Amino acid sequence: MTAPTHLLTVWNPSYVDDAMDAHLRVLLRWAERRDRGEAAPDDVYVWWAKLHSPRREGDLPHVDDVLALSEQIAAGVETHLYLTDYRSLYVGYLIEIDSGDLLGEYPDEIEHMPSYYRDREADFWFHLRDIRRLVDARRPIRARSRFRRTGPRRCRRARAEKKPRRAASGRPRKRAPGKLPVPGAEAGMPRRRCGRGGPTSARCPGYQIAP
Repeated sequence: MTAPTHLLTVWNPSYVDDAMDAHLRVLLRWAERRDRGEAAPDDVYVWWAKLHSPRREGDLPHVDDVLALSEQIAAGVETHLYLTDYRSLYVGYLIEIDSGDLLGEYPDEIEHMPSYYRDREADFWFHLRDIRRLVDARRPIRARSRFRRTGPRRCRRARAEKKPRRAASGRPRKRAPGKLPVPGAEAGMPRRRCGRGGPTSARCPGYQIAP
């Protein structure tokens, strides 16, 4: 079985500051109307436009590949549109692709899109049933914070194994100035730095030998 194909597009924040929020407000507004019995479930959707850049002449290089996804959607294969501004990442449930003059043919569809699309030329219109957030720049991923904390803890555990040996008197032996050993240096092993800039070596449990 052939794996399904999905799309990724980048939105330009120069058109509007809150592009994603504007689309989500449209979805929420129609969802509220559905809950009040004022709209059918199929009326809950939003159009996302791939706006035509005035600096570009001609069609996009992958027009045929994008339009070919209509056959995949018609076959009942779940198809996604991934949306990003290089800081956040969202995924939309794609149910239709249109490359025509959508508002010219169906002016009432303006109710299912942000108002800033009015009087703008678009290369594609993506019919989205739902939009979900995957990564938001305003809310860092928890796993990223865990990885930052894990590195220093491992390095401290490795350094604890390198505590100076105690003399017969019970006091730690003094090292001569400028003679502090670097872990792993005696073995000629490559060294890197841990998550917070502290020295580490191949003895650190989280260390990976450099090529």
